[in-house]
Amino acid sequence: MNNLTLSDNGIDLIVAFEGCALQPYNDAHGYATVGIGHLIRQSPILPTDLPITKERAYEIFRTDSKMAQWAVNHYVAVPLNQNQFDALVDFTFNLGSGTFAKSSVLTTVNESKFASVPQHLALYNESGGKVLSGLVRRRAAEGALFMKGV
Repeated sequence: MNNLTLSDNGIDLIVAFEGCALQPYNDAHGYATVGIGHLIRQSPILPTDLPITKERAYEIFRTDSKMAQWAVNHYVAVPLNQNQFDALVDFTFNLGSGTFAKSSVLTTVNESKFASVPQHLALYNESGGKVLSGLVRRRAAEGALFMKGV
């Protein structure tokens, strides 16, 4: 139904929450990560030189974000505006396309119950069974962006 691509606004949202780490670090699950949320241990695109440059971080991000963009375009069966798309790509980039495909967020979007989407986004605020303030803020930002222009 949709054939959108991530806008600069969407990229800025993801980078604001993921950060841009030029040195590897362990994420909330203890996975080695570098750049803009790039999981080193789970991805075929491995930085060959560490630290990486900011340019390399964005290059890896462009590749990494394609799956989230594909998932939103593929699974959403109703038309979206750019803000809605960007918010859902951020959500999907953070949680994965499998989680997005099974989420109440997707169900709510596909039912065109747009006013309820922020509430459903807010449900996905835990990691390892614990509510994380960063995820609470991220879901609120996604919800606000999703509703912009609705």
